[in-house]
Amino acid sequence: MGININDEKNMCFGWDINYFKETLDRLEALPCSSEVKQECALLQLLINLLEVDCYQQVETNDIFSSRYLYDRNVLHEYYADYIGTIFDFYHVNMEMETDTIKLADFQPDYEEILNLLMDFFRKLDKDWYLLCQNLYKIRYSAISFQSIPSFSAFLPEANIWIANIKCSHSISVAVDLAHEFAHGISDQLHHDIQKYSPENILLELFPLLCQSLFIDYLIKIKYYPDEAKKFKKHVNQSILNQAEEICFKFNISQLFPTIKNARNLSRVIKRELNMSISKDELMVMYNQSVAHNIHYVYPFIICNELLSLVYEDFDYFKYATKILMKENEDVVDTIRKLKLMPNQHKLDDYD
Repeated sequence: MGININDEKNMCFGWDINYFKETLDRLEALPCSSEVKQECALLQLLINLLEVDCYQQVETNDIFSSRYLYDRNVLHEYYADYIGTIFDFYHVNMEMETDTIKLADFQPDYEEILNLLMDFFRKLDKDWYLLCQNLYKIRYSAISFQSIPSFSAFLPEANIWIANIKCSHSISVAVDLAHEFAHGISDQLHHDIQKYSPENILLELFPLLCQSLFIDYLIKIKYYPDEAKKFKKHVNQSILNQAEEICFKFNISQLFPTIKNARNLSRVIKRELNMSISKDELMVMYNQSVAHNIHYVYPFIICNELLSLVYEDFDYFKYATKILMKENEDVVDTIRKLKLMPNQHKLDDYD
């Protein structure tokens, strides 16, 4: 796999296969444990992908009814504490003006963007900046720019961080870098593999917060400000669409606890609700668990309230953010104690 941009100034970035192989050798020499096995398997997968120079998406069989039932459990049991807030969010913002957003093409200079990102964190908080420096120092071997979706991972046993930023000729590259670097900062603080779970509902909070603030920073310094503004609207629309899907799935699963397959659900919705939604549309919708959307929408709601503190009380903003970045037994209670009231601000309050 190579960088999918024909620009020589960006060619110094890319995963180093030898770096991964050396790390794998070091891990395999450690005493065996489930954590070591997990990280060895991930590193071996990355090495295999790099050696065959391809990325193949594995197709799964249609197990629609199982996915439907799992989403129902997610909504009504595992994440039930957060659904009411998401419904309120959707109703508060459903009248937000939406339109088709087309981002302009531009040639991203990764080094320039990373330097801007370092300046952003330096001005934001000294503790976060120091952790950001750790990631910046390994940028050439740890960060790759491929056509696959953006992600990052911290392997505590190997003590390495890796990231992929989805290759794009748009401002999204800069925003994704801010998002994944924020994950890297958070990962260093937890020193653990972070996973989606009801107990870890705020996993995306700090990355969403940093990407929002970085967009504002780009606008302020006039780095493609029009594109940054458009991307901000794009993010808001995307979150609102995800909230709408969560509400839809909740209502449908409440009305129809069990279904046979996508075709059956499509017919039931048409007959009982007089709504037209095709089998194929339902299969796409249920291809990804609703838990994924909840893990972005709920933290974004809290992020929206934290953003108001940036302009009202910057010191308390940092204090509240650092509290929420820690593991909390009762997230809702912690948010209440911090006097953060969800949905007090609309999505377009900061445009």
